[in-house]
Amino acid sequence: MNKSLIATLAQHTDEVTSIVLTSDTNKSILFSASLDMKIIAWHTKLYDALFEITLLHPVATLRLTKDNEILLAIGDSEIKQMSTL
Repeated sequence: MNKSLIATLAQHTDEVTSIVLTSDTNKSILFSASLDMKIIAWHTKLYDALFEITLLHPVATLRLTKDNEILLAIGDSEIKQMSTL
C-alpha cells in the first residue's frame, strides 16, 4: 500500500497524541495535541498553523462537540475547555 504524506505537523516538538477535525466543511480546522503541552489549530487547505495554545501538562486526547463550538483537551492533572473560534 502506497501512503503519501499529506502534511507534517512540524511545529510540535514531541509526539503528537491526538488530532481532531471540525465537521464544518466551510471552515475546516484540524487541531493537534502533543506531549509538548501544545494544541495547534491548522488551516486544512495549506496546513499552516492558525494559532497555538500552550498548557501546563501534556495533552492525551482532544474531542470536539458535535456543533464544533467546544474543544476539550484531556491530559495529565487537568481538563481544559475552550471555544474553537
